[in-house]
Amino acid sequence: MFTKQTLTIKETALSASIAEWLDAKRIYNDRLNSGKIKSGSRMIHLCKPGTPDRFAIFQGRIVFIEVKQKGKTATAEQLKRHEELRASGAFVIVADSFEDFERKFNVIRRICPALTDFDRMPNRK
Repeated sequence: MFTKQTLTIKETALSASIAEWLDAKRIYNDRLNSGKIKSGSRMIHLCKPGTPDRFAIFQGRIVFIEVKQKGKTATAEQLKRHEELRASGAFVIVADSFEDFERKFNVIRRICPALTDFDRMPNRK
């Protein structure tokens, strides 16, 4: 007998969808790797633990994106890093679906001032 199952979108598929959307809008973005690599006898951290999965640069502001499976939440370590990033002036989005990401990113798009005329910016010598 067939039983209907709920399909769970993996974080990697959601991350790829977010990257594709940002690329289509010509918003610079990339994936961050917070893992470790071995160099000789030492382990080197690639990013600080709890660093979000992706980042984008939108109108001169950095937006970090924590990608979660549907219904999952950020860990305590991730939340601590998110607060550190926000205190430094960054935006942080935690998204468990593409619609969740798009809704939150569009809020940032509305509140982030547009940088339109670089000629009017004061020269720094």
